[in-house]
Amino acid sequence: HFHDVLCLSEAKGMDINMTQLELVAEVGGEAARLAWIYVEGMLTLTELVNVLGERKAMLIHQYVSDCAV
Repeated sequence: HFHDVLCLSEAKGMDINMTQLELVAEVGGEAARLAWIYVEGMLTLTELVNVLGERKAMLIHQYVSDCAV
């Protein structure tokens, strides 16, 4: 699930904290709506990449993986 607590992610060998708000700022509101569909399992990672491009899709995938409860 998406939530407002800090989640740890690694990028370029450095730990960074990304909140849900920071993710939305990075990928945009429309991509964040698609992220919900991805989280619910109605969209595969491959489909997410096809729609959003690799960079945004991988940011969402990493956030979801890091924040899995």
